[in-house]
Amino acid sequence: MSTRTVIVTGANGEIGRGIVAELARSQDAEILSLDLNFNSEESAKNVKQVKADILDPRALAELTKDRALVGIFHLAALLSSSGERDPERAHKVNVEGSLNLLQIARAHTEQTKVPVKFIFPSTIAIYGRDAAVSGLNVTEGQFLLPITMYGVNKLYIEQLGRYFANHYRLLEGDRPRVDFRCVRLPGVLCADTVPSGGTSDYGPEMIHAAAQGKSYSCFVPPTAQLPFMVKPDAVRAIVGISNAAPLKTNNPVYNVTSFAPTAREIELEIRKYYPNFEVAYEPHIGHAAIVASWPQSLDDSRARADWGWKPQYDFSSAFKDYLVPGIATRYAK
Repeated sequence: MSTRTVIVTGANGEIGRGIVAELARSQDAEILSLDLNFNSEESAKNVKQVKADILDPRALAELTKDRALVGIFHLAALLSSSGERDPERAHKVNVEGSLNLLQIARAHTEQTKVPVKFIFPSTIAIYGRDAAVSGLNVTEGQFLLPITMYGVNKLYIEQLGRYFANHYRLLEGDRPRVDFRCVRLPGVLCADTVPSGGTSDYGPEMIHAAAQGKSYSCFVPPTAQLPFMVKPDAVRAIVGISNAAPLKTNNPVYNVTSFAPTAREIELEIRKYYPNFEVAYEPHIGHAAIVASWPQSLDDSRARADWGWKPQYDFSSAFKDYLVPGIATRYAK
């Protein structure tokens, strides 16, 4: 076993591509880029694209058996809106797939006696019931009553990760365990890929519509408010927690956030760059209910204190320096 290897699942998604690119640049390791669909773009020399299903544990074991697995970045999932259309499939993909990968990490950890880092991006969908109306900067331990299958799945996987990191097979005493680390992401605004099934996608959908000269029908009311960040900060948070020194906590689950505009404030910010942009607010009862259950503001002070998290972009610079120029380039092609 000689090849140091890092796995990225969901590697062809909007954040997955950013993770693969950053790891290819910064890691002295082979990057296995796993997805059900290949990325058509050219890969870096140390990236190997692999068509693989996280629901196939034998294929995962075969893929990693002759490699020195040092990390797994697990991004593959069915998102909130997609999950509500097929909750049973969401549970199977999100939970069983995660368990398969945790077992791979556990096996390699026990074989090498070196903890495999398991980096898990979670979500504000794990919150629910009263989080939005509390008026609080919601901390990691509050309002954990999700109303979507996606949120239920993610919250369970957080707990499953903690179990693998701290308590796996307690009856057998002390043993090497997986180094599980988790960041709870807010809504993510991305310039270089289109939205793909998240309930917070009204934000990025609005921006992409404006850049194409289209109007937009918004599925939440103008007062809907959620925490957001841009894709580069999401990538920085995920890679940042993986690079941090060993975390001295029994709860390695951290909020990260950047800004928290209303839907109307997003519209008005877009109009600074696209003055003719038009939005019709036509709330969908289901989508609006989900957004209304999520917190309007997150407390990420633990991440700032424990491993130095800090976003690079605020609301204004997110548009001025990243979203507007990036999306303009995309649609100019």
